[in-house]
Amino acid sequence: MSEIEGPPEPQNPTPQNPTVLQAWEWHTSKEHYNRLKEVLPVLADLGITSIWLPPGCKANNPDGNGYDCYDLWDLGEFDQKWTRSTKWGSREDLAELLLEAKVMDMTVIWDAVLNHKTAGDATEECWAVEVDPNGIT
Repeated sequence: MSEIEGPPEPQNPTPQNPTVLQAWEWHTSKEHYNRLKEVLPVLADLGITSIWLPPGCKANNPDGNGYDCYDLWDLGEFDQKWTRSTKWGSREDLAELLLEAKVMDMTVIWDAVLNHKTAGDATEECWAVEVDPNGIT
């Protein structure tokens, strides 16, 4: 009777499948950056290789999810729209989260919807250059 052989040993191990986690949902509560930073090691152990963050800019109100952009450049460092931080946390909290993700070799994907702008404080004059629709200048 011959001995039964198992499958051959692979020459190269199978590469890890990249796995992205949408790391928020519409009703995520405040200070999300800090909580997310704390669970990054667990997520990495589960095989998460990338986290997808919500828009981090200052929203129209303190509970705004970032899809109602007020200030694209304020990531939680300026006291405006009744708060310094964004719903997700302060700019310092974001920096700590990004640093921890880098240490964990985790990719961070930033959700940005730059055309969702609301609640400007004043009307501004804007200049535009008319473009020939046929591409002839």
